[in-house]
Amino acid sequence: MGADGSMGRRYCAILKYLGVDYIPTEVGEGFPAAGSFDAILIATPTYMHCQHIRKVWSYGVPILCEKPIGTDLAEVLDLCRDAEREGVKLRAVNQYAHLVPEGAHGDTRYDYFRTGQDGLAWDCISVLALAKGPVVLSNQSPVWTCKINGHLLSLADMDRAYVKMLQGWLTGDVEGINYIRKSHMKVAEYLDLHG
Repeated sequence: MGADGSMGRRYCAILKYLGVDYIPTEVGEGFPAAGSFDAILIATPTYMHCQHIRKVWSYGVPILCEKPIGTDLAEVLDLCRDAEREGVKLRAVNQYAHLVPEGAHGDTRYDYFRTGQDGLAWDCISVLALAKGPVVLSNQSPVWTCKINGHLLSLADMDRAYVKMLQGWLTGDVEGINYIRKSHMKVAEYLDLHG
């Protein structure tokens, strides 16, 4: 769902690269018949994520949603609670997890002039979720710079990280609802401290 957007096109390209059959759909289009697919990937605008997740979870298949799930913490926490109660296999995108060594420690810094529609902190949800120490977020640099727990990342590795993340999701190896809850709460905490 959301196949025509920037992230949707990325996921379609990855699925094609991996040799995975997929049915691209766009907002407002009819949804394929139940049983004709075995997973759902949501890459619609953030403000639609919660409603789209609720709309499709009755299909009973794993759901991967682009990040953040939402920018209203209460709405996201309600969604997580309801999804757990219903046994929904819900996951959120976190390609950064494939770029940071498990034992990395140190400060976390992100700086890039371009941010998305949700604001810097929400755009850095994965960075904040993985951070174990002090965090500085900025949108001043014309050159993408990201260091998580003292480990400097390369933008050149990001495309491969998305492929690894999607492969992991397809095999059931992606953090679930606890990660969604934790990551959204970390953004809310960051915003409380830094506005």
